[in-house]
Amino acid sequence: MTQTDHKTYPRKELPVLITGDTGTGKSHLAKTLHINSPRKQHPFLRVLCRDVLPSSVLERELFGIENDSGASSGLVQFGKLEQADGGTLLLDNIDELSLEMQDKLFQFTTRSSFYRINGKNEIFSDVRLVATIRKNPEQLLRTNELHQGFYIRLNQMRIHLLPLSERKNGGQPFFDYLLSRLCNKLQKNIRGFSPDFLHFLKSYHWPGNILQLQNIIERAVILEESLWIKLDSLWFPESQKKGRKGSKKNDSVNQ
Repeated sequence: MTQTDHKTYPRKELPVLITGDTGTGKSHLAKTLHINSPRKQHPFLRVLCRDVLPSSVLERELFGIENDSGASSGLVQFGKLEQADGGTLLLDNIDELSLEMQDKLFQFTTRSSFYRINGKNEIFSDVRLVATIRKNPEQLLRTNELHQGFYIRLNQMRIHLLPLSERKNGGQPFFDYLLSRLCNKLQKNIRGFSPDFLHFLKSYHWPGNILQLQNIIERAVILEESLWIKLDSLWFPESQKKGRKGSKKNDSVNQ
């Protein structure tokens, strides 16, 4: 499944698993699915599944906790599963979740309910789960790093995002979209890219994918003083301005 296929998904309510390399736009696609769904008037929340966090911290963020003296409410801290009721919860990088945490989320997907830490009452929440994963899920299943039941529940809909260098039209839709968004953000009046700048964008192989592309275009928007972004506004060393797809020497480009 490639990115262009996501247009068939937004109004469906099943969980979604988005696969792809770092920087390919998985989180952005998750937000797009939400705002094009019947849940768009309800919360879109994100949980970054980081292995650097103690499991208790992540569990509290997801499920909440009762009788917690440190909670701002005094007794109860609501978790993201509860806060996202009616909306969408993005589980970012589920390949970093422990099997124990994956099992707890699997139990939620089967019942649409959970218990807060220290809680005795079952909490029901109508949440659509969208998960992202960077590693190959089938390989993680073989090495017992991915909970099979959790994977089956999430994999009811699956979208794979190709690296930017492999997308059709050389990423042109992203170039235009990012330019428009960044011009609005930075309050710049720029009409588009000059032919030489556009040629560079299409020919460079983008090892950092969309994250790197966004950084480069944002720098160019800041530096450009005319109506068209020219190659002079490209903040690369001169030797790297003519980089082409597959050229390994460009991997050191600032991201």
